[in-house]
Amino acid sequence: MGYANKASILTLATAGALLLGTGAALAADASAAWSGPYVGVSIGGGFQDNDWKAKSVGPDNIFGVADSSRQATLDQAGGRFGGYAGWNLPVSPVVIVGLEADIAGIVGGKKTLTGMPGVDYQTALSQGAVPADGISARADWDASLRARVGYLLDPALLVYGTTGVAFLDSEYKANCPATGMSSWCASPESGSISKTSVGWTVGAGAEGRVADNWSVRVEYRYAGFSGTTLNFFSGYDAYSAKTDPSSHIVTFGLTYHFGNI
Repeated sequence: MGYANKASILTLATAGALLLGTGAALAADASAAWSGPYVGVSIGGGFQDNDWKAKSVGPDNIFGVADSSRQATLDQAGGRFGGYAGWNLPVSPVVIVGLEADIAGIVGGKKTLTGMPGVDYQTALSQGAVPADGISARADWDASLRARVGYLLDPALLVYGTTGVAFLDSEYKANCPATGMSSWCASPESGSISKTSVGWTVGAGAEGRVADNWSVRVEYRYAGFSGTTLNFFSGYDAYSAKTDPSSHIVTFGLTYHFGNI
């Protein structure tokens, strides 16, 4: 092989090595740009599914739960406004892992239902009376602590999955005015119970860099929570129910990245 051919091969090999090295460096720089702590604000919607199931009507269920009205669904929807903070750690040129915590207030997430599930209103309804009793559920705030795993489709575009523990604070109310056949209580009753439910959440999102330290994101998450027992009133008016809340959350966020510190 001639000197000129050897020199050409050496030149091509050197150029190829430089290109590969440059590509690897650019990829590493791309993931490093996402590294470190960040904070953000979010706006979106929270949609809660709340299955209300009667457990007992009267002390020790002496009046019995009416099968025809044992269960009701109180679906709620409200605006969600909050913030989040987290930390990203690149583990390869295109893979990023991290932790994130968020909390948000929910506005307008209340649902009211006429009648109390499990109470037999058939006699009142047959005579044209409308139940005067009622229940309601309202979501006040939610929060989560989650792990994230992301993949860089592009140096400026990250797609990710997330999962962790979730919290949902809700207020439940029951009202029983004792107005004859349209209300089952012997005396006027009204009760309010606040509960913070603990559960799990899973979701996915996409985040794009729009400036050196700024990115925007869109995210969807589902959260399921443990059942909550609600005990209202006392004596012969005692009433007990169980709720099984879950939620769907869609958010849009604006994030500030502090950089690799």
